[in-house]
Amino acid sequence: MKINYNLPTLGPGGGVRVYFEITNELVHRGHEVTITHNRKNVHAVWFPVKSRLIETSVLSKSLEFLLHRFIRKGLASLFLRPVSNVPLFIFYVDEVLREGIPECDINVATNWLSTFPTYRSQKGIGFYHMLHYEVLLHSDPYIQAFVKEAYSLPLNKIANSSWLRDTIKDRVGIEVPIVYPAIDHQVFYPREIKKEENVKRVVCFGKKLEWKGFRDALKAMKIVFRKYKNIEWVVYGSGTLDIRDPEAPYKFIKFPSSPKKAKPSKSESFFTTHG
Repeated sequence: MKINYNLPTLGPGGGVRVYFEITNELVHRGHEVTITHNRKNVHAVWFPVKSRLIETSVLSKSLEFLLHRFIRKGLASLFLRPVSNVPLFIFYVDEVLREGIPECDINVATNWLSTFPTYRSQKGIGFYHMLHYEVLLHSDPYIQAFVKEAYSLPLNKIANSSWLRDTIKDRVGIEVPIVYPAIDHQVFYPREIKKEENVKRVVCFGKKLEWKGFRDALKAMKIVFRKYKNIEWVVYGSGTLDIRDPEAPYKFIKFPSSPKKAKPSKSESFFTTHG
């Protein structure tokens, strides 16, 4: 079976990794899998990908996009984030991704932006493999309207959790199946780890985005540090994290590999202390 996934970006992140893991397994099971994207092949520096990559970052489209922004918004628009001009950005992503989508049996959108080119390409049976209720990721009601429209497209929708399944039923009014993100049991499995006596280690993910909840974790850890001694807090993430509080110091691991997340070592150099 020919299966195509549409990813606007291949940059490091948990969501992108989920799709990489799924497409790698589909390749392992004998399917012909492609990933259509509009960014450089940055995957090579952080994750092994078995699918055939189709890069659609066409220079002429980029220049056309910038020209349209300049005409509509003036010189200052060239320095704005693309999403600040939402209709044009949707058009740009749609045009760029859609022209690269190959003939396929299954055609999968991975976020709200990729739903439009997936549906409009009319190639294969369309799916929307959802990792979040993306309306919650945006505060601008104008952008939220476009995101809600993505959920109304006639694509077969898949949730990644029971929470998302229930949210889609409540907010969109449809029943969707679940495909859970898998765990690599060759890396993540119970093991014997030598622990320091009387030291309790708390590990969590950290990211600046408000909805990721790191500020809430910081408040919680301040309570823990006040109440208990010999606490070590370790935070990991894919980027820099400058949210600090002297009452809740933590060690930060920037983009750790899977083996390091499965079996961290205090002696390794990837630890840096944040106060």
